[in-house]
Amino acid sequence: DTYGAVAFPASNLKLSTDKLKSSDIMPVARVYCYLDNLVPDKNRELAVYSTTGAVYRDSRDNTYLNPNQQGTYSYIRDIISEAYEMGVTVFILDGYDLPDEISADYNDGFDYISSKLYEDIGTGIKLLKSSSVSIGKELAESESDESNESIIAKFDAEDKDTVYFVNSSADKEILKEKLEECGITNYILAQ
Repeated sequence: DTYGAVAFPASNLKLSTDKLKSSDIMPVARVYCYLDNLVPDKNRELAVYSTTGAVYRDSRDNTYLNPNQQGTYSYIRDIISEAYEMGVTVFILDGYDLPDEISADYNDGFDYISSKLYEDIGTGIKLLKSSSVSIGKELAESESDESNESIIAKFDAEDKDTVYFVNSSADKEILKEKLEECGITNYILAQ
């Protein structure tokens, strides 16, 4: 609310969460950590700056929160804590890495922020990493074993703490069948 970041406010998140759980549906929250195109303009103390003294912008014009600022961490922690109090226990963290060109100057990354969050909020939550994967329509709709091998290579089957956001122009039902055929189960199909 402080920064006007509420896009779709839930009228009663606790009631909604309880209803979902009673229907055997687990609510999952996706939380962007440092990639943030709103707060750095509203609170310059939390922004990452370029060497010229301007708010840092990447090649896509994105701005970032400064992971070394306690206010940045408190902002992220408070979002997760509030949702946890409303019954959400699984959180997919996204935007936790700064661009390579500036990352070395900051304490960013999934491991860094997740360890702090677990320490402060506790183990009643589950934090998962996000990773984007693109699958071409031809690859998704192909019947060949080579296409399956190419798809499987895009995922780390051993990493159970990553949820993949799959972008594809393929028919969603066909894509879902293909992913399941390849043994990929930890994904969300992008709109």
